[in-house]
Amino acid sequence: MTVFVQQRRCFKLNVLIHKWMISFFLQLNPGKTQVIVFGPPNILNQINIGGIILPGNICVRFVSNARNLGITLDNNLAFNTHINALKKDCFRLIRNVVKKRFIFTTDQMKLVVNSIIACRLDYCNALYFGVNEE
Repeated sequence: MTVFVQQRRCFKLNVLIHKWMISFFLQLNPGKTQVIVFGPPNILNQINIGGIILPGNICVRFVSNARNLGITLDNNLAFNTHINALKKDCFRLIRNVVKKRFIFTTDQMKLVVNSIIACRLDYCNALYFGVNEE
């Protein structure tokens, strides 16, 4: 399949998406809209598309990581980026709580730390099932 045929198919798909969005009174925000293609690394290395042009001269870029509803998805669904950000956020929260340790008793401190960390870890925890143990 030639590059021209692939671009033509992408444009037809984009027109369909654009029509669907209009029918539901939706509009793309070009500054925030991203496209991510999921697949194994050997297949993703063969894909070479920088972006697509939608009707109305809206350019949408392809990315390797996309954030939606607080979850960072990467193109091979390994969740490495999300898990690293989650660890960083949890440690930041613990450091902030430790700065206030003189206000709380030991039991209160345990309760605060456990509730903050458990809340972060429980959010969309079903996504972590089957993720590599790295």
